[in-house]
Amino acid sequence: MSSELKTETASASEIFAPLIWVPVTVISSTTSSSSSWAKASPEPRNETAANAAKPARSRSSNPCRLLFIMFPPNGIGYRNTQYCPKISNPRIVSPIATFPSPIDRGYTTSKGAAMRLRQIEVFHAVYSAGTMTNAAAKLNVSQPSVSKVLAHAEQQLGYRLFDRVKGKLIPTPEAHQLFKHVKDVYEDVDRLRHVAKNLKASSAGRIRVASTPAFGLETLPRAIATFRKRHPEAVFEIETLHLDEINHALLESRIDIGLAFDPAEHPGIAGKKLARARFVVLAPDGEEFEGKSQVTIDDLKDRPFIGLNSRGPLGQLLSQFLESSHAQPAFVAWTETYHVAKALVASGAGITITDEITARSAIGGNVVQIPLEPAIRFDVTLLQMADTPLSLATKKFTRHLGKLVRELLPDT
Repeated sequence: MSSELKTETASASEIFAPLIWVPVTVISSTTSSSSSWAKASPEPRNETAANAAKPARSRSSNPCRLLFIMFPPNGIGYRNTQYCPKISNPRIVSPIATFPSPIDRGYTTSKGAAMRLRQIEVFHAVYSAGTMTNAAAKLNVSQPSVSKVLAHAEQQLGYRLFDRVKGKLIPTPEAHQLFKHVKDVYEDVDRLRHVAKNLKASSAGRIRVASTPAFGLETLPRAIATFRKRHPEAVFEIETLHLDEINHALLESRIDIGLAFDPAEHPGIAGKKLARARFVVLAPDGEEFEGKSQVTIDDLKDRPFIGLNSRGPLGQLLSQFLESSHAQPAFVAWTETYHVAKALVASGAGITITDEITARSAIGGNVVQIPLEPAIRFDVTLLQMADTPLSLATKKFTRHLGKLVRELLPDT
């Protein structure tokens, strides 16, 4: 059979054609002709092709035990020497059998249907940008490169992703369905890029820490300043975030540790209790609460009240407490940031209930703080990735931070 076969040079577009398993005759300048077997689907059309595909005993050592055959739309088979490293000067074998093209038949094999990462990236860019030109600018490549990769993806999948209507790209129904899944994959890949980039900063010896605003406006700066007096070589990256953002930053390796109040358990993230805190009532100067040793929820009935947004853990805890009581304050505002609640109190807008750290800070103006009874307590927690060890410098800082927090909350 090999004497009847002719050879041609493979083009780039043919290399990306869908794959089908077929029996193939190996052609090499260093070996005799021999046949290898693999599954073929669909079956050959004619008897001649079927006879040509019968296995024959090898007359010499064959360096390739299994080969792929690639089929472009015209149905001519080409061999892929990826699994044949001992054969040099790859050549096209034409024709092996007159199989119809998978695309002509309206389907593609499972091996042909897999999208490459670059194809996913290009499809996402074209779908999101709406045009080849905008997608090319987004990817920082030429427009012909985008068109070529997209064409290869469509050929490999066996269906169109976009219809060209009056110069515009209209996503097909298949493209809309595919994008739902591609979007998740693309976001995972983008997160992976961020992780890879952030790991470099971590290995450079920086201490990367985030905290909720309650700690970030005073407690954390004080901890960093006192730590650097003993360790002047320490370099910090600081972020002030809400709890869900801290979790996200940890999972992306953007930070090493986080500091928050009473966080719920999160997969992959470990928490260490540093101290216990409690709620206190904040009232403006001159309020009748001044001088009282404690305040109950009944004392707050019908008074102007600044509530904490239930998005955060303390807001949820406070909402549950207020809902369980019969005496309700008169809400005049809601905020997610505890220092904002304190500033509203200092301005005379009403009273609020917040944590001791916020209450004792110098930020937000002069207010009166009174313990709330019954006492509602919660943890001050240090967060880190469960499976990622901290650097020596970060470990030292966490010990220093924990000591400072316990000094601020000595009686809890």
